[in-house]
Amino acid sequence: MTSGGLQLDAYIRVSKVRGRAGESFISPTVQRERIESWTQAHGHTLVWHEPELDVSGGTMHRPIFDRIMERVRSGETDGVIVAKLDRFARTLVGALSTLEEFERRGAVLVSVADNIDLSTPMGKAFLRSEERRVGKECRSRW
Repeated sequence: MTSGGLQLDAYIRVSKVRGRAGESFISPTVQRERIESWTQAHGHTLVWHEPELDVSGGTMHRPIFDRIMERVRSGETDGVIVAKLDRFARTLVGALSTLEEFERRGAVLVSVADNIDLSTPMGKAFLRSEERRVGKECRSRW
């Protein structure tokens, strides 16, 4: 962590841009505005990357996201910030395995719309409760 707060990599993703509108569509501009607003309010610093456009969140291997993960792995960033959790991952398994790697490396995830900040004690408690919930669901299926 820097003395001025966290240095976070902003991740913006839209799975299908073509002519979309409506409440469920969160444009790259709106995502950027939400991320900037939250970051300014919390005193953190952003590293911007180009938006990941027309890329599904069904896999955790995406070109821009992979570059950000390299920054996480090398310790160049304190973590990742997204406007909404589903911009980070579409599957719980993908999200949790990536978050386990974040934890091992001391990185955090912030999701503005979902009010998740894994750099805080409340955020860490949320992650633990989700890990327990998913573990119970998996055990009950087998």
